[in-house]
Amino acid sequence: MNPELGLSFYTDLFRKLKKLYPSLKLHALGPPEVVYLAKKEKITFTEVLEKLIEAGLDSLPGAGAEILSDRVRKIVSPAKATTMEWLDVMREAHKLDLPTSATMMYGHIETIEERIGHLILLRDLQDENINGKYGFVTFIPWPFQDEGLFCLKSTELKAVTPDQIISG
Repeated sequence: MNPELGLSFYTDLFRKLKKLYPSLKLHALGPPEVVYLAKKEKITFTEVLEKLIEAGLDSLPGAGAEILSDRVRKIVSPAKATTMEWLDVMREAHKLDLPTSATMMYGHIETIEERIGHLILLRDLQDENINGKYGFVTFIPWPFQDEGLFCLKSTELKAVTPDQIISG
């Protein structure tokens, strides 16, 4: 996320897009972005989601789920939302009847147990959904793609520093 852009940038953008393209379905941002905006604006996840919905957000992608294990997340995506933050954003989206999707990027450093744990967390959150409200409407598993990445020599993710990535 661009640290110079706050929630108003996205709400203004969504309103303009909906005005220009009324039939456009906005499936935008994701839990990591909602977490970031909530912290930046010092408001709750629910308040961020309400403002985005009011501005035209139609559904929330499951972006940034990777594997819902903080051990993995600290290595693979340390700047993204924690497991609990990701789940809490989705929980609030479901309470607001906002359709969501769930994803799982597998085949890097996670264990089989962490894959299963990811699926259980998603199932448990979906089970919380009551009264016919939207929850996860799709699940998208996708394998980690390391082919062509110069910093990797196999499908096993290696810890690299930003300097190593930049210098090749």
